[in-house]
Amino acid sequence: MNSNALKASTAALLTATAATALANPGTLPANLHPRAYCALAKDSGLPSRKPYSEASGTCGSDRKQVTPTPGVAGLHNSVFYAVLGATDNPRTLDRLSLVLNVNNVKEGDAAKKALAQYAEQLATRVFGETRPPDLASAVIQGKPKSWRLPAWHVEVAREDFENKKGYTLYVRLIPSGQ
Repeated sequence: MNSNALKASTAALLTATAATALANPGTLPANLHPRAYCALAKDSGLPSRKPYSEASGTCGSDRKQVTPTPGVAGLHNSVFYAVLGATDNPRTLDRLSLVLNVNNVKEGDAAKKALAQYAEQLATRVFGETRPPDLASAVIQGKPKSWRLPAWHVEVAREDFENKKGYTLYVRLIPSGQ
């Protein structure tokens, strides 16, 4: 089998595996090729903005504005979804991330509620009923928290902007062993 045929065959297998997992929420294993996770946030309104990159092992959604009023530098509070392959091996999943940039802290609570909804939807797709029961609560509180599940580590993390006028809130799903 030549290189192009092998790539096409691998892509078809990954697509079929991902389609099966997406049709059966809570059955998505942590050891799939990063490409298999690209469509996970599509049903939540965060479709992948670009095709999977073989070179970087990444794909992700466009930023979605989640509150109406701009804040720092005229930027809105926004959320996006990203799939990241391992730096040393892009064919190995490093993590799935939902990222909220809060540029208008006055609307931060509403933005965190939006992120909590996306996080619940993503967690349900990946874990089904075994998702962390207090994930949404942790996101809304905006404080660091983590959980260990059989094949995954889940964390909520926050980074304040250097100018202290906003912050980034992350929800990360990391395969165990990372």
